[in-house]
Amino acid sequence: MKINKFKSTFSKVNSQNQLLIFSNAALISLLSVSLYFNASSDKIVLQKSTEYCSDLTISSNSMNDANHRRLGYMLSGVLGNITPENSEYISNIVLEYASPDIYQTVKDLLAKQLRSLKIDEVTMTFTPKKAFVEDGITFVTGQGTLSGPTGKRDTFTRTYEFEFNVENYNPTFDFIDAYDEAPRDRNAEIQ
Repeated sequence: MKINKFKSTFSKVNSQNQLLIFSNAALISLLSVSLYFNASSDKIVLQKSTEYCSDLTISSNSMNDANHRRLGYMLSGVLGNITPENSEYISNIVLEYASPDIYQTVKDLLAKQLRSLKIDEVTMTFTPKKAFVEDGITFVTGQGTLSGPTGKRDTFTRTYEFEFNVENYNPTFDFIDAYDEAPRDRNAEIQ
């Protein structure tokens, strides 16, 4: 047996083993750091409805302005287009987005107003023209029309205001208001 060759081969293997130990330790520490930052960072969900829509971003506790406008358009379209036949549908859609703090109040007010519209056989339509977000409040303004059983139509400017929040990737509204005039935003206060 050649002891000198054995010693040199053993020292090479030993140095390679130490190099592997150090590189494994470095990889484990980098993996730990990566796992920590992945676990502590906020997850973001990106939606792209069509090729013409901008990206819609929802994180666990916030969403971008495009989502505010999209939800404002959707809810104002549902609330503004009421017939005596679709009142149950409207109630279900709107209550799905109501926050738990105002859920019962919205449910009661919506039931009262929908019952009144159903009894009077009134049809309401709304065509949104503009939506924007200012100081966390989403404004949707458009053309509203109200017609009754006589066929007479009243046309007016209608504005819906929403204040949206996100909890656990679930968007809800904490505030809602509808009125028959231009939006009550900062530009309206200046004029």
